[in-house]
Amino acid sequence: MKEIDQKLSYLLGFLQADGHRVKLHPNNIQIELSAKDIDILQKIKKEFSLPLDIRSRIRDTNFAKNYASCSLNIHAKSIENIIEYIPQGKKSETIMPPNCKYSEYDYWRGIIDGDGSIGFRNGRSTPTPYISLVTNSGHLAEAFELFLFKETYSKNKSSKNKRDNCYNIVLGGYYVFTFLEKVYYDKCLALDRKLNKAANILSSNWLSLTKKRPFSREEDTFLLTLPLSEIMRFSTRDPSVLRTRLKYLSIRNIDDIKKLYNIEYYI
Repeated sequence: MKEIDQKLSYLLGFLQADGHRVKLHPNNIQIELSAKDIDILQKIKKEFSLPLDIRSRIRDTNFAKNYASCSLNIHAKSIENIIEYIPQGKKSETIMPPNCKYSEYDYWRGIIDGDGSIGFRNGRSTPTPYISLVTNSGHLAEAFELFLFKETYSKNKSSKNKRDNCYNIVLGGYYVFTFLEKVYYDKCLALDRKLNKAANILSSNWLSLTKKRPFSREEDTFLLTLPLSEIMRFSTRDPSVLRTRLKYLSIRNIDDIKKLYNIEYYI
């Protein structure tokens, strides 16, 4: 069975987000980024021993004058294990994770490096850490929501917004720490700018300032298998919090939850 290793899994996610097939030469993949992100092109060129040089140019665009960019071309032969998962033409609505064995952590890091955001946003009393992903692809949005639920037990269910017809999936608060520890692990291949933001969050004292705590796999299992009245007798959580979590779990795809938690029955 086909298998995509860690580094190629990252590259696939990054190319799906920021790469495109050259129109006149569809076997060539081009990545063009802001000049400030040249570090990731240098890393990719080195990791995969790519023969072509990184090019730089300055041009006027619809958004800025004298825009400085850098680009790298990759021939299909250098990435033949993943080229089939990079669609030709407009790919934003059709990209999705591969249908073979691959490294999820590395793949989603590539997606976030390309189309995601990491940082702090203003909260009620203190800035709150977050990560977000904006995509036109319903397949990618659904897969990301399931990945977040599996890894962080967080509640993320999005629909296309009316303004730009995109899915905007946001993960906030303590869930972000779990995500970043797993996805932006030590010495991983990543964009410096996003890697530094992840490190800033993980080294912050935000967790010590908040009183909230995430639901564990065991707590979710109890909620899905025991009467709520019984759980309230031993849980230290407020009953309203338990009801809210149970309501959230009930609107998820039960088959997905059963598969993730390996629960054999539900009440």
